[in-house]
Amino acid sequence: MLVEEKPDITVSKATQNNSAAQLAPRALEAAQRDMPSRRMEPRATTRYAKMLKAVCVTEEASPRKLYGKTIDISLGGVSFVSGTHLSYPTWVRVYLKLGILSDGNWNIFESRCRVVCSVLCSQQGGFRLSLEFQSLTDAQRNQLKKFLER
Repeated sequence: MLVEEKPDITVSKATQNNSAAQLAPRALEAAQRDMPSRRMEPRATTRYAKMLKAVCVTEEASPRKLYGKTIDISLGGVSFVSGTHLSYPTWVRVYLKLGILSDGNWNIFESRCRVVCSVLCSQQGGFRLSLEFQSLTDAQRNQLKKFLER
């Protein structure tokens, strides 16, 4: 059973009746910054907010195909929204449209990934899937670096 995570934020009595959506965005961001993180180590790579079309194919006996849009991407992985939940640790192959090449063909990035998180995210209208790239080749890493540097 998947339960949406809710931050444990202590608020004053005056704001207890207000929902998180009614709080000023800066106040909510500040409260979230002060929350303890579950992350055991600092992120190894910088994340970039990029909206791309994504296709994810599960590596199961009966593969499923998920369509979505990315939220952010880094050299370590990608996060995107899909209408389908995937449990941890599902293995998938992700395909991202990075743009159009000079010859008119799509620049498609492909990588094997491991699902590290799948959370219901009502703000984004689906499940936020976090995927970790596995064993990127030098060519894949360079393709991604070039895209992120734009």
